[in-house]
Amino acid sequence: MRRSKLLIFLLLNAVVATFGQGAQTIHRSINEFVTDEDLKHASLGIHVISSNGEELGAYNAEKSLATASILKLLSTATVLEQKGADFRYETPVSYTGKLQNGLLNGSIVITGVGDPTFNSKYFKDKNAVNEIVYLLKSKGIKLISGDIFIDESAFDARVPSTWTWEDLGNYYGATVHPINYNDNLYKLTFTTAKAGSLAKITSVKPDLGLAIRSEVLASKIKADKAYIFGAPFSKERIVRGTLPEYRKIFTVKGSLPNPALAFGQALKKTLISSGIPVKGMVKITPCTETKIELGVISSPALRDIIKQTNHKSINLYAEALLYLVEGSKSTAREDLLKSLKNYWEGKGLGVDGLYLHDGSGLSHFNAANPSFFTALLRYMSESSQTGAFKKSLPLSGLNGTLKYLGKNTDLVGKAHAKSGSMQQVCCYAGYLKTQSGEEVAFAVMVNNYRGSTSKLRNKIAQLLMKW
Repeated sequence: MRRSKLLIFLLLNAVVATFGQGAQTIHRSINEFVTDEDLKHASLGIHVISSNGEELGAYNAEKSLATASILKLLSTATVLEQKGADFRYETPVSYTGKLQNGLLNGSIVITGVGDPTFNSKYFKDKNAVNEIVYLLKSKGIKLISGDIFIDESAFDARVPSTWTWEDLGNYYGATVHPINYNDNLYKLTFTTAKAGSLAKITSVKPDLGLAIRSEVLASKIKADKAYIFGAPFSKERIVRGTLPEYRKIFTVKGSLPNPALAFGQALKKTLISSGIPVKGMVKITPCTETKIELGVISSPALRDIIKQTNHKSINLYAEALLYLVEGSKSTAREDLLKSLKNYWEGKGLGVDGLYLHDGSGLSHFNAANPSFFTALLRYMSESSQTGAFKKSLPLSGLNGTLKYLGKNTDLVGKAHAKSGSMQQVCCYAGYLKTQSGEEVAFAVMVNNYRGSTSKLRNKIAQLLMKW
């Protein structure tokens, strides 16, 4: 008996000693990191906690900093907790008038609910347009004498007021709508010649009658430096910047000003080509007539949507998820964000340093402290939704936005985390398997650093490998 007690005592001491050494290593590596010359003028914060919540390392852990896309951790965690991993958007498809002998003497109504996956490239096996056509055929509809109504009354599709003018016209600044289509983007194809010459637009798809003026020049720089400028719902666009010289085809993506119209036109075209003539027009307005539901178009499961959101850092998806937040007094973005914040305060997380302006992290005005993210991560590690949440996070050196973090180093596969980057902002938050085999939650947030993002990313990878 005494020998057994002695063995247990020695094992416990060994565990405590290993744990203590791990904390010392983390503290020491953080101290070395923050004194880096490239961070001399930076604002930064770091926090590391064990699975039981014990602090293992900290630097400015309570300092509110710009988040960039690690804010998507908050959006995806909230909706996953409230809706569950099996939740699916359901978009109703209805008709008005009378259906008899295949003739619909009335109209088709698609009522948008904010599903961001309609004909999205991230779910290539899900084609909402074809599914609606199949649904109508299954109900015996052979001709539609009326119109196609696209009802977008579920919420007001407003752009966050703190998004920059440079972001709005480009694909990553696409606004979420009750009806989303093709990731709410269009494609401009350019042809370039000698550096300094004007690049020519050769095609626009889908063609929604946009008035596009190009001021793009060919350049010896082998990168896409072209930016599209234009307001939401406006048909006027200006493209400025440079594209690589001597390219027969170079594609630039922009945000669709009216995705509901693009969707409606695609639906009408597909119906006609499938043998269902549509006599009326596409109308982007609620239908006031009595509607009879034909069925619903279901999205992929929430677990799959948030996996794409975090793996590919899709702003559109994250903004769409915000409209699923429960407890809001309205669908105004400000009220939804307030409800989101209140939800986590009710779970015991400190939200005093949390400043929210959108659900994706694209706004430069979003701010949070590292300790908030580690508390969120710890909460999710103990949640019934932890499996779906962790699977939504990319693996270091392997996939998603973490593909190049620690690639070909000992860090490969050891971090499940979300990255966030924009001009002068570089952040990482997630779970890390340490050298001792323990899983820790961490957040590293750096603003206004000197040098390139790739250089800082490598330094962060080196920091994580020391833990």
